[in-house]
Amino acid sequence: RAGHELSVYKYITGNGNLDVPNNVIGGTDVEVGIVPEPGNELVYLELNGQEVTNQIQDNIFRVTPGTESLTFNATFLRVYDVLEGDGGEHIIGSEKPLAFKINNDVTEFCGTGVLSIDGEYQDMSTDCEVDPDSQTIILPANILNALGVGEHSFEAWFSEPESGTARASFKIIEESDDEEEHVPVPNTGV
Repeated sequence: RAGHELSVYKYITGNGNLDVPNNVIGGTDVEVGIVPEPGNELVYLELNGQEVTNQIQDNIFRVTPGTESLTFNATFLRVYDVLEGDGGEHIIGSEKPLAFKINNDVTEFCGTGVLSIDGEYQDMSTDCEVDPDSQTIILPANILNALGVGEHSFEAWFSEPESGTARASFKIIEESDDEEEHVPVPNTGV
């Protein structure tokens, strides 16, 4: 009933916690703090079977519960740094790939990882390439040349050796014609 203390259940996956106040009372506003451990972030939050991740602002989720208990399911993931390659550029039509150096072991990535570009999952069975010595995931030119000119996002999801994600952005640009950009101005003697 509204005005009575509600039961609260938390199910956490990954490295983080939900800071839920003691004595949650039905019908009163509740602020739930999202507390990821350093190097982690919340990627999914569910309340009573409904996803509410997009309702989080500044690591706070606000809710006014009714009369039922609150059951939270939260998933935190490790966020790996992209040490090199973020902000890279690819000239459309070029055969040169883009490489993203990640601070995680990429050895098993092609068999266990997931890669998305602009939110679209890539076929890792044919287009996956890594350099385990340099901890680099390589985007081949055939994938890059199929993208339009402009800014794009790269996201790698790891399940081995530890679950996590790495995100970067890159640009596809058109080849510039240096001759047009540097046309000499004729000396007219004026």
